[in-house]
Amino acid sequence: MCFWLLMLGIFLSGCSAEASELGRQFEALESFATAQFRQERHVAALSRPLVSSGIIELTAEGFIWKQSEPFEVWLTYDGVSIVEKTVIRGQQSLRTVHDPVTANLTRTMFQVLKGSFSDLEAAFVIQTEDHREPESQEQQYRWSYQLEPRDARVNSVISRIVLYGDDHLSGIRIEESHVNYTEITLTDQRTGK
Repeated sequence: MCFWLLMLGIFLSGCSAEASELGRQFEALESFATAQFRQERHVAALSRPLVSSGIIELTAEGFIWKQSEPFEVWLTYDGVSIVEKTVIRGQQSLRTVHDPVTANLTRTMFQVLKGSFSDLEAAFVIQTEDHREPESQEQQYRWSYQLEPRDARVNSVISRIVLYGDDHLSGIRIEESHVNYTEITLTDQRTGK
């Protein structure tokens, strides 16, 4: 299963004038219907990152994460249920994910992809990214936001999420610690028009 989907969540709510301005900026971004993705999962115990790639398709209610490399995994979220189909060496498995925590986390990922700032604001303290890391990927883009989980249980797993892009959301960096993180790069974003 895609690691990053297990890392996000919705737990508490909050609001500020600065957040409202950030929300207007964030929701003004052009949404997309499909995009290519490349995901790199960096784990301290591994000498190389785990790399996967494929296509993501957004709908009004959810998304389909179609990983094609290194093996086929389709994760379908329709706003209510999550179905995972995996094909490895011709062997297919299909399962419905019933875990309520995973459902909340998947819903949050959908809100990130659709640009639903008010829903994100309920779970995260959102700030413009300060670019403390000069070599960081997000510096190549026009804007970036840092999301810090409000809930202590989530914060014990995820220290922060960074969203960055230009006209579209171009990348998501999920930091579990200073050494373990997942970087998702989105390219070839296309609108449904």
